[in-house]
Amino acid sequence: MKKIIAFILLIAAFGTLAQADEAKLSMTTVNGKVLHMTKTPKGLLFDEYKEKVLFVEIYGHRCPYCIKAIDPYNALQEKYKDKLAIVSIEAGGYNDAQLKDFNELYGIEYDNLSMKEAGELLPYVNRIGGYRGMIPFLAIFDKKGDFYTSASGPIPEAKLESIIQKLSK
Repeated sequence: MKKIIAFILLIAAFGTLAQADEAKLSMTTVNGKVLHMTKTPKGLLFDEYKEKVLFVEIYGHRCPYCIKAIDPYNALQEKYKDKLAIVSIEAGGYNDAQLKDFNELYGIEYDNLSMKEAGELLPYVNRIGGYRGMIPFLAIFDKKGDFYTSASGPIPEAKLESIIQKLSK
């Protein structure tokens, strides 16, 4: 009986470890930076962005609103470099080489992922942030990694700045 109980506990322990590993993801940006993300019940955490407000943007390389958002995102990233991190996912099907060229062409200064590299991040943002395929889409997480809000379409820079200031306190 003791052996059976010990065996059941051992299986339960391995099951818990397996679930914990499934919640951790690694992905590589088009610039070769490896990001490490952990799914949480209320959001997500990137090891590289602890204690920072996080914007996860889903965009398309042909979307005019998405392209117009690049300069404001670059400006916010620079202004709030100690408080904000931006991770974008290109949803139009570019491969890593095409996306790297796109980054250089438009001067993207924040982390950018292809859909292939984003892996489970995209469906997770879908589930937790309500992404339904419209671009641009932005999911915002507070500095603890908890989901705060999301929006589709263009968002005024002043509104984003207000959110950063509020969530970074």
